[in-house]
Amino acid sequence: MTFKSPRLTDATGAFDQDTVRALKDLDRRLRALETKRTADLFGQTASQTIGFYGVTPVNQPDAVADATDAATAISQLNSVISRLEEVGILATS
Repeated sequence: MTFKSPRLTDATGAFDQDTVRALKDLDRRLRALETKRTADLFGQTASQTIGFYGVTPVNQPDAVADATDAATAISQLNSVISRLEEVGILATS
């Protein structure tokens, strides 16, 4: 048994009206999905706020500078912990 695919074009090579309608409908649906996907994303810019586990949403925390020695490593680790607490990833101590 062989499968014969439907003809998408007429004898001149132009798309038939059913194909044109189907392609336009597909395009509309794909655009709607893309809009929904984009609308479902959060935190796309640094100015958008986000909060977890009931914490008041805040803007993106500032970057933590690289540590240069043991003393600054401890200080910078405390800064990272503070920023994680700020957005609610870690519970405050």
